[in-house]
Amino acid sequence: MQKKNKANLALGISAAGFIGTLSLSGGFLPGLLHHGFLAATIGGLADWFAVTAIFRKPLGISYRTDILRRNRGRIMDAIVTFASEDLLSTENIMSVLREQDMSRLMVDYLEHRSGRERVREAVDTVSLRVAATLDTQAMAEGIGTSCTGWTGQIDL
Repeated sequence: MQKKNKANLALGISAAGFIGTLSLSGGFLPGLLHHGFLAATIGGLADWFAVTAIFRKPLGISYRTDILRRNRGRIMDAIVTFASEDLLSTENIMSVLREQDMSRLMVDYLEHRSGRERVREAVDTVSLRVAATLDTQAMAEGIGTSCTGWTGQIDL
């Protein structure tokens, strides 16, 4: 059952309960039951109107309703501004990073979260790919030209 149908069913049950308990009179429990159904009906109608007013015109009332459609551009600009200037600002990101102990996080990752195996797999993959695509002839020529004039002695 869809959420809309569930909400309509709950509102219908509360309204039917309110109408059904109108004839109950006297006593605390019948009054409590009647007023409970009344409160649920009023709250359900208020929620229905509020949610409907956000997305369209409830009961044909156009005054201050259909909020999302009328203000879509302004709402999207506000969300983008909030995300870029507040949430993802350099200052905010740096303050979060300053609070983190990166060395502790790295040790935790390596020791407790299969980090060593993952790092080893990544290094193996990169090493094999580099070895497979390495041009040894060009590398030898590059080393040979950079080492000309080397006498084999290191001056300290």
